[in-house]
Amino acid sequence: MATTTTTIHVHNNVSKPTANVVLLFLQPVQAEDNYVYSAWNVLNPSIGSNQECVLETSFSASIAEFNSKVGDYSDPVPVTLGSAGLITNPNGQSPAIVGTSTQPITPDQVGLDNECVSPGTELSVSWYVNGNRVVQTNNTESSTLNLGFVSTFQLTQSVWLMFGQEPLITTTYVAQTFSAATPFPIQNGTADLYIEAYTDPTGRDSFKVVSPEDFAALAQQPELASTVWSVPIAEAGRGSPGCSKPGSGATLDRAWPQPGTPSGRHVQG
Repeated sequence: MATTTTTIHVHNNVSKPTANVVLLFLQPVQAEDNYVYSAWNVLNPSIGSNQECVLETSFSASIAEFNSKVGDYSDPVPVTLGSAGLITNPNGQSPAIVGTSTQPITPDQVGLDNECVSPGTELSVSWYVNGNRVVQTNNTESSTLNLGFVSTFQLTQSVWLMFGQEPLITTTYVAQTFSAATPFPIQNGTADLYIEAYTDPTGRDSFKVVSPEDFAALAQQPELASTVWSVPIAEAGRGSPGCSKPGSGATLDRAWPQPGTPSGRHVQG
């Protein structure tokens, strides 16, 4: 499957300035309550302005021994839809993703196969989209990635938005965070998603989908018009850039999996 792209546009139309930023989250299919999340992207448009970030089906993963700190994880390594990366620890070295496993996974998944035998090592996994961390999995005693098992990741076809404090590189979130965030499904064929941040009648700042025409009208209000800029996520204390300037965007096709495909660990056959 070819890598495909959806551009997420956010216009700030709230009634009062706030010190909070816009946090964007992604989530795997069949997520477990123990997963630990990171803000996949951070936007910070001033009132009357808009920013955007690009979501591509580009995946990578990093690993660490179970109970390791965030800073102990390996550097992210690209992984390919439909095949699992191979993890080994030759000569007693630390575990590393060194190739491709023969263990089967579905075309909508990426995965990692733990074949660390010298010594056998229990692992946790961090999954990335566009080079930005999404979630840590296999992070409890009952869910570690053990020898001969495959951990898989399948991206849910939605993005979640909420206002919150600007995160540090070590800031993490729990599953309950999603109850406070607004979900936006991304349909197959969506090249652009237009979202307005607004203040509802109760005074609560929230988000809603708007049409391209309504988004353009918001951006063209004479007293509020501004240039659309991108904000590299590194400026928010995180990893590699996840946002880009206008002009990108392609058709989203089957590279987006539909929710419901099993995800987790599989015993070797």
